[in-house]
Amino acid sequence: MSRFLSHLAELQPELFAEMSPELARELKINNGEYVSIVSLRGGIEARALVSRRMRPMQLDGKTVHQIAMPFHFGSAGPVQGGATNDLVPISGEPNVTIMEAKACGVNIIPGRLPRGAAYKDWIKNYVPEGGPPNLHPEQPPPNGPAGRARWWARSTWKNRFTMIGEGIQSTNQRRHSYVEEGATVGFFTDPTVCIGCKACEVACKEWNQYLDDGYVWTGNSYDNTGHLGASTWRHVLFLEQDLPKGNQITGPVSLGNGDDGEDPFRWVFLSDVCKHCEEAGCLEACPTGSIVRTEVGSVLVQNDVCNGCGYCVVSCPFGVIDRRPEPLPDAGGAFKCTLLLRPPEERAYSSLRQGLSNGVNCLWPAR
Repeated sequence: MSRFLSHLAELQPELFAEMSPELARELKINNGEYVSIVSLRGGIEARALVSRRMRPMQLDGKTVHQIAMPFHFGSAGPVQGGATNDLVPISGEPNVTIMEAKACGVNIIPGRLPRGAAYKDWIKNYVPEGGPPNLHPEQPPPNGPAGRARWWARSTWKNRFTMIGEGIQSTNQRRHSYVEEGATVGFFTDPTVCIGCKACEVACKEWNQYLDDGYVWTGNSYDNTGHLGASTWRHVLFLEQDLPKGNQITGPVSLGNGDDGEDPFRWVFLSDVCKHCEEAGCLEACPTGSIVRTEVGSVLVQNDVCNGCGYCVVSCPFGVIDRRPEPLPDAGGAFKCTLLLRPPEERAYSSLRQGLSNGVNCLWPAR
């Protein structure tokens, strides 16, 4: 699971329950506070993420609220928390045994979950009333006859060694000859098709093999990275706007703030990174000559020459470059995106010289 991988775990370091502002006002819950979620099966606690992405629905003249929670956390890994699966009936998908139940009715109670003996009395008071039996269709009832053949005994397993893609022949990993051609290269990101998955952000960290920035839940949208920095060379910004997304119609699933009942909302994603400027302020301000222009036109910081003065940090108008804090390796030195160019003994530089990209194809010739 992704919670065991540090570069993925830091993207969402705490379990949260995303809810609408209307529901938060009704229950007197503030953004970031702890809430307890209880179903017929059990109870867990999470942080409240109040967001206009969640909309109350009008069904038969009644207001029906919905919340969203990630299936991500558990009792192991660098980030831990209540498991959302504890709220829903056990239902394993037949092919790969992944939990397939994704929705249930719950109660939401402000505050943290009681521990110990108090939990039993507490949950009896708040468990939802009524509801369907907590059984999977293929699960036999307690003390009843055995049901159909168990789904995990089927012999229709897929070949787990089947490869997806074609390695370095794939369009996002194939070899290039930009260095040999002397071509000036740069980044190209199309925000109109970006879905905010942050795969480029994680791939950058994995490729350059630098550490995570820690597990800090900001409570600000789904973006817990926050900004570019010495250990975050690519950042996907989540920008929320009170504007429609294309031909979006929001009336039927919104209480609406306007006379027409519409309440438009959209997410815009921007994958931000160093621009490797032609007239780079960081390069001009560096007093030691540690920042240089490479053979493909990128701007490179030589860590072994940098003295950590910080002049480049204040000279960058985009907030790209920063000094690495303790206790991270090479603390005090300035770091930023290298465009896959680093000193020859390091992996990224040799990879670019060999014509390899980093799996998200961040290099494009400036033609």
